Amino acid sequence: MIIKVNFGNENSPLPSDDFILDFGSEFSSTQGFGWVTQDSLDDATATPIDISPNTRDREEIADQATDTLIHLQYPPQFPGLPGLEPPINTPSAWEYDLENGTYRVTVSVGDPSFTDSNHVINLEGENVIAGFVPSSDELFTEVTTVVEVTDGRLTLDAIGGENTKLNFIEIEPESVDDGNDSVADPTDEGSAPDETIPDDGDDAGDGDDTPTDSADDGSTPDDGEEDAEGAEDGDGTDTPTDPTGDGSTPDTGEEDGADAGDGTDTPTDPTEDGSTPDAGEEDGAGDGDDTPTDSADDGSTPDD
Repeated sequence: MIIKVNFGNENSPLPSDDFILDFGSEFSSTQGFGWVTQDSLDDATATPIDISPNTRDREEIADQATDTLIHLQYPPQFPGLPGLEPPINTPSAWEYDLENGTYRVTVSVGDPSFTDSNHVINLEGENVIAGFVPSSDELFTEVTTVVEVTDGRLTLDAIGGENTKLNFIEIEPESVDDGNDSVADPTDEGSAPDETIPDDGDDAGDGDDTPTDSADDGSTPDDGEEDAEGAEDGDGTDTPTDPTGDGSTPDTGEEDGADAGDGTDTPTDPTEDGSTPDAGEEDGAGDGDDTPTDSADDGSTPDD
């Protein structure tokens, strides 16, 4: 939401419905904005002051936002206008309660009727309008800048100027400190964008992607990397003899030294099914294993 404040007298019409009117009332915490003495800005608590006699509605131009104004430094040599309260000659500053944060602020100074000023505006102690001297061809100047509020209050003053006259101010939050820090906002100022949290290396399908769970949902099959665990149980863990990691790939022919026909290939069971006869190893027993004296390997050939 953009805060728009127009400065004029108590009866001044507003430029539009989205403006509020400041007619020079002293600062109050209830209202949340208002005027304080310039000399008290460095005090722990600034001194409120009512400068409503310093407001003007010139009724000179159609733009109501700049047709009205308030004097921040009414010159003591000027007596004021007939029929109005005497002006307040005490230099004054304006404050507005805000949450700490960064704001885009637009401010306008000038007077549709007079050019007897050297307008200076400082926001939060930083100069934003440095000595604007108006002319009949250029009665106003308007500046937009970014301001950081760190003390819960935006402060505007005219230190260094002469007879500065303020027309309006607009305040738009860019980032605001809400007191809740997060991974994506470690400074708690609202300015840090969301980040993608890096993967932590698990494979649980819990929202963190991994080399074997690239979809980050637990559903992606093993990608063929060897885990050297020696498992061939189709449990999703790939090995040299189970490259798909699902238990469905037949043995590749590695030798394990067993001759049991149990699905494990060996030098004497190359088909890995127990059905292939002995390949010629000699044991001399005539018990189904071929030997020099039992060449048929059936026990029927006599010794020679």
